[in-house]
Amino acid sequence: MKILFDCDGTLLDSMHAWVDNIKTLMKKYDFIPTEEQQEIIEALGFEEVSEYFAETFAHDMTKDDIIHYLKDKLEEAYSQKVLPKKGVKNKLEELYNRGFEMAIASSTDKKYLEMAFERLGFIKYFQFIITPDTTGLRKNELEYWNKACEMFDANPDQIALFDDKIYAIRVANKLGITTIGVDDIPYNIDDIDFLKKEANYYVKLISMFDFDKLK
Repeated sequence: MKILFDCDGTLLDSMHAWVDNIKTLMKKYDFIPTEEQQEIIEALGFEEVSEYFAETFAHDMTKDDIIHYLKDKLEEAYSQKVLPKKGVKNKLEELYNRGFEMAIASSTDKKYLEMAFERLGFIKYFQFIITPDTTGLRKNELEYWNKACEMFDANPDQIALFDDKIYAIRVANKLGITTIGVDDIPYNIDDIDFLKKEANYYVKLISMFDFDKLK
């Protein structure tokens, strides 16, 4: 079986790079997102989320203002600071050596992921990286996952997805992709109970998962 990995919160301990800076921006404007708004924000790419913030609550900032606010912080984080979650490096090397075909399905712009992967030596493990900025598709859309299947040249039932967000798991489930929910507490604490119930499997760390179940 071929494997799709989400990146932030699944492979990389990187959610803080987004959450802390976004929270600072929201706090400035006393903006508290609804559950629906939060799902939209998590599924948007970098430029889309900047535009959404400018239109939704940061009315005295333009899309470009918000892009510049976030850009420098994210580039520093991914190029210098973001680290893998526990056991990820060894597990990816093991899976690669065992012949698993692997790819990335993320909402983060591809260039930031590549910054981290090149620094960490992860690039060789993945056949492709699919993101909203490279496809114009979002992770809460069926078309995004159909595109991932197409890039893998595989049917949905030949693919497994590891992801820490319930909205992504739910859409992938609709297509028949095997889903594995991943713990990223505290950042996905509101999703945990749903992940345990709705994903095919649930795991605290990908390094703890028995990948023989996917053969």
